Amino acid sequence: MPSVPERLATLEGIVLENRRRIEALYSDIHSGPGVEWKQSIRGRIHDMSGDLAAADKLAEALREDLRRRDKYERGRIKRWQWVYLAVCATLAAMAPYVILLVH
Repeated sequence: MPSVPERLATLEGIVLENRRRIEALYSDIHSGPGVEWKQSIRGRIHDMSGDLAAADKLAEALREDLRRRDKYERGRIKRWQWVYLAVCATLAAMAPYVILLVH
């Protein structure tokens, strides 16, 4: 069993190592010496959040465009409907002449 001074020395070594690691993490996160802002974690997170916000705005604009296009498509008469109406109108216009010719 180690003595109290040996245990204390071991704990001090662990504390110093942890302090070094925490300082290194802090330096990486907060763009410390030798780390550019764009390469730091905060800088990259900032860039990613901006990109996500822009992507969200584009997605919302696309959804709005699709809603408008769908509303427009529902409201207008389609080509096959125009053809059907033209055929019906032609038949209706020809009906009296056909009846006259048949009798």
